[in-house]
Amino acid sequence: MKWPTQLNWVAQHYDLVALALMLLALGGSSAFLALHIERTENTLRDADRPVTPRAQQAFHDLDFTAYSNALARLANPVRVGESSNRFFVSEIRVFCIQCGKWIEYAARKCPFCEAEQPPPPDKDVDSDLDGMPDTWEESHGLDPYNPDDARLDLDGDGFSNLEEYRAGTDPRDPQSMPSILGKLRLRRVWTTPFKLRFVAVQRLSETDERYQLNARTLERTYFAKIGDVIEGYRVEHYDRAADTLVLQRGDAVRRLQRGRVIDDDQLNLQLVFLLDGTNLQCRVGDTFTLRGLTARVVEVSRDRQSARLVSEGTKEEYIVTLPTAQEEAEMRLRMSAPLGGPDAPAVPPPVSPPAPAAPLVPPAGPGALQ
Repeated sequence: MKWPTQLNWVAQHYDLVALALMLLALGGSSAFLALHIERTENTLRDADRPVTPRAQQAFHDLDFTAYSNALARLANPVRVGESSNRFFVSEIRVFCIQCGKWIEYAARKCPFCEAEQPPPPDKDVDSDLDGMPDTWEESHGLDPYNPDDARLDLDGDGFSNLEEYRAGTDPRDPQSMPSILGKLRLRRVWTTPFKLRFVAVQRLSETDERYQLNARTLERTYFAKIGDVIEGYRVEHYDRAADTLVLQRGDAVRRLQRGRVIDDDQLNLQLVFLLDGTNLQCRVGDTFTLRGLTARVVEVSRDRQSARLVSEGTKEEYIVTLPTAQEEAEMRLRMSAPLGGPDAPAVPPPVSPPAPAAPLVPPAGPGALQ
């Protein structure tokens, strides 16, 4: 046997030699440990002290409950209801009353612990206090937590979302809009004296009778018959017993006695239409037509800060007030770029709701409030 040859083999297979030595060491230590345990057990048995395992050292069956639950959750993951929130707007969530996890705002049952949740708030709740209920805003694509959308005009008809809600119209349909009388404002009020005077009666024949009416300044004379319209007044009839000629314009009735001057001032008012800046001039009792809608001026408040109009078709009443500075600015902007024009913005400027009207005082006489 040649030692150099054996050493060469060990050098080439040193890993196998190291493994064999480790196995021998491990086997020897195991045999020594077993011999030591047996010797200790015999010693304790001879001393009447048998070796028995304690309760905490006993083996128990494995509990696979947590593992089974995890597998079940993987097989049936939790599904949260679909949300209608828009892009870049965070979804509204609340805490579950039992497990405290975030759940959907309107969820009736927690998807995690299945605990019943309190009912959602009343349907008329207004979270952003803009005058429009949350349910109405959500049904029309508005944000119930953004108060600025009350002043927007989604369909470009000139009426804000708040005005559309109050009128019960669709804020996304330009054909559905409130009455245009809501866009009238009172520009100014002034008085003019009643300028007609009943002077004489001329009988041209048994059936033809004319009534002479002079202007108060005597610059013009009218010879009218029953049914004629003079200065906006219709000649109704002649009362022979009282020698009085009756004129009527709307609800205003004038009884002119022959030869007597009537000192009765008439109230005139100028209205402005906010959507296009149209100006209307009329008197109390007159009717006017705006975009096919006919209305009548009923009365003017004592402080001349508001007027009451009545729609001839629907008989609805509208209080017309002075325009605010913001409404004036928006009207000028709208007139410079009309709705639908080439220079009109994609979304028209917001229109604020009408200012509250001053209280009206019942009139003391026909036509004006004293």
